[in-house]
Amino acid sequence: MPGFLEIIDSFCTKDSEVATSSSFKPEHRQSVLYHLCSPEDVELGNLLVKPNPLLPPSEIAVEYTKEKYGSIPRYYIKGIHDVLMPVAMQDYLLENNPPDGVLELPSDHSPFFSTPDALVEALTSIATSLK
Repeated sequence: MPGFLEIIDSFCTKDSEVATSSSFKPEHRQSVLYHLCSPEDVELGNLLVKPNPLLPPSEIAVEYTKEKYGSIPRYYIKGIHDVLMPVAMQDYLLENNPPDGVLELPSDHSPFFSTPDALVEALTSIATSLK
């Protein structure tokens, strides 16, 4: 995402010069996370947002096996109006790690606010298919 580093704040833990977490700057959250949400949901989202941990690659290296990771049904809910993870990026990720199913929502990055009824319907559909 062009200009990504300009829209986030990085935070360091005590006695560290390396960022350990980050968060979107408050003035950019609506345009990146909540652009299809009501003003009330944007306000709620801003109250609830917490910094995301940043881990070094050595701590996030995971070996995925068919016996473990591959044995769990996985579904992906694609937000077709997501500006943080544009559809092309989502498609790339899906192509390189295909789930068992993909459902599309007319949502931004926060379907729990922008399209809650459609999200519940999608989750119910997934749960029903797993019975």
